[in-house]
Amino acid sequence: MIKGKKSGITLIALIITIIVLLILAGVAISSLTGQGNIIENAENAVGKYNNSVTTEQQLLNEIEKYFTNYLDSNKNQDTTIDKTDISSNPNEFYGAYVTNYTTKNGDPNVGWRIFYADDNNIYLIADDYIHYEYAPQSLNYSLDKTTESDYCLAFDNVYKDYSNGAKDITDTRVKKWLGYINDNAETTNISISSVAFMLDTSFWDIYSNDEYSEYAVGGPTLELYSASYNETHKEKQIEYMYDEVGYWVKWNNGEEYSSNIFISDTLFNNLYMIDKADKKAESMWIASPSCYDPNYLMKVGTGLLKSELYDGSVDDEDLEEYGIRYINPGFRPIVCLKSETKLEKISDTEYRIIES
Repeated sequence: MIKGKKSGITLIALIITIIVLLILAGVAISSLTGQGNIIENAENAVGKYNNSVTTEQQLLNEIEKYFTNYLDSNKNQDTTIDKTDISSNPNEFYGAYVTNYTTKNGDPNVGWRIFYADDNNIYLIADDYIHYEYAPQSLNYSLDKTTESDYCLAFDNVYKDYSNGAKDITDTRVKKWLGYINDNAETTNISISSVAFMLDTSFWDIYSNDEYSEYAVGGPTLELYSASYNETHKEKQIEYMYDEVGYWVKWNNGEEYSSNIFISDTLFNNLYMIDKADKKAESMWIASPSCYDPNYLMKVGTGLLKSELYDGSVDDEDLEEYGIRYINPGFRPIVCLKSETKLEKISDTEYRIIES
């Protein structure tokens, strides 16, 4: 009897144990599958993690895109310039070479350098004097070579094709650089007739480029020359005025006006005057009449006087008469690039035209 009783107790204990286990199992299953259960929470956690990874990657992509655009933008700013960039920082850009500017006449003797820029255009200047074979001629006459070299050119007798003098200067794009004719529109002397030849864009068109330039002329006027020089020489600047004969010049230091002043080009490597042993001419014609005499033009040259801005005769006879035959002038044409022109940097001293 006792043995049977123990068996019953054991069976009851086993049943209770099973019931407890079933209850615990139910609780566990509820925890795994019910509201706030472990599986759901784990799935949510994985989802949230995946979402955070996606969001983080998107953020990284945006940051990468931003910096790529920033670097590209700065790269373009560093390598591409226009008239505004040049005019804002002349000391950096004036004198730099523009390597891919070519002329209609294919003159191989000169390169082209940035001379000036304003709100409208970039201006280039020939880096050396032009050869007689590549010089333009007027309607009925040719420029004369002097006895010194094929680069020293005189106005006999091309000025004779401009008998109307100041009235023959008709291109408004170049007239803005010669204030003299605003008050002396009736002048007809040899000097202003020679200026008319230098500023005749139809004849100097052989130095233009239909794709890149608006026009070309035979050289800078005194006003254009001074505008460029004064931008790069803030400490000592050229001042000018004109009367019925021509231009007077002086430094802005209180001295009196004269027909000539001495200049210095130590900063810009022959941009403003060619001062080297193998120079092909002694001076550069300036398209402005001189106050000295109705037959005289302005020049920039070195010659025996070294680094002087002075007047010179427009014909050989007067040069010999005044004993300054050694001042043999040449032409360094000016090119006005189209307003929308941009330049791309090649090196610190070289640029190329990339669009116009």
